[in-house]
Amino acid sequence: MAHLITDRCDGCSACVRQCPTQAIVGTFKVRYQVEPDLCIDCSVCGNVCARGAVHDQHGDPVPHVARPDRLRPVVDTTVCNGCALCLDICPVACRSVTGRKFFGISYLTHSLRCTSCGECATICIKHAITMEKFDLRSYNPDTERERLDEVLAAEET
Repeated sequence: MAHLITDRCDGCSACVRQCPTQAIVGTFKVRYQVEPDLCIDCSVCGNVCARGAVHDQHGDPVPHVARPDRLRPVVDTTVCNGCALCLDICPVACRSVTGRKFFGISYLTHSLRCTSCGECATICIKHAITMEKFDLRSYNPDTERERLDEVLAAEET
């Protein structure tokens, strides 16, 4: 069962803009609806809803979570092999792999684009990705890529 938008919705469209699968449909300033076939039950719509108008697939209200407090995908560099399944599943294209495929490491390239849906962590067959809180203000994808390139170089020697 998909998420549900209740009559508390004021049609602000915050959920529409953040839904990674475009599962929310409707008209601005009118209560939105969730397309069940498109909903991946990630709760992003509820996380951005300031009115508490979203209930999850179990009927429980989804709490509003401020952007800096949302979980983001963190990769265990000792486990990730750069298979790129997380890139393929990511609905907002916020990940990349440094190094060669199957000999690289996945990392977050667009931290603000990431909706925290968790699809990358779910698809990871190596369980290398976990959803954790981290400081978005101090995260720099270029610095992270350089760090990962160093990790890969050290593994080759």
